[in-house]
Amino acid sequence: MKKLAIIIGIMTMSFLLNAQMSMSIQTGMKYQKTTFGYKIGNIQPYLGFGVLSAGSSMEDIDYEGEKYLSKASIRVIMPNLGIKWELLSKDILKAGVNLGVYKPFVSGKAEFDGKEDEQFREEIKKIKLFGGEIGFYTEYFFSQHFSIGGEFGVRMAKSNYDQEKDIKFSVNLGLTYSTFSANFYF
Repeated sequence: MKKLAIIIGIMTMSFLLNAQMSMSIQTGMKYQKTTFGYKIGNIQPYLGFGVLSAGSSMEDIDYEGEKYLSKASIRVIMPNLGIKWELLSKDILKAGVNLGVYKPFVSGKAEFDGKEDEQFREEIKKIKLFGGEIGFYTEYFFSQHFSIGGEFGVRMAKSNYDQEKDIKFSVNLGLTYSTFSANFYF
């Protein structure tokens, strides 16, 4: 009953505020993201979700000719919260800025000769991540319900890892990104 009341409230507000539901599917480099938002005038707050994963394997032969196989994989699940602000509009072309924050969750596993390394799994849980992005985007509208877009910006991440009481490790990372998106407005 509570969910139904929330849905009815959102629908009522969309009619009163002349707002649109939106969905965007973005791809760029090895990272894809999907966002769901609510466009009210020139402002579009959104919730997003992305996954980044990587894996490796290595076969080693020792001096006696015995083979050893090592595998490792890591997955970063990145829910995000952001806002797009449309600054320019020229007919069917629109441009603006995107601001977002991330709270990534890291998981992974490692195997050596078919045996899982439990210590690796426990150590990876100690990684703490937080990130954000700022970008400039453009959208070309084919109709009021569909557009394609591009975005260029900077993503920043901060990571902390506490192994023991005496060992603390932190990394700050900033990189530029570019994405292509298909955007749907309902």
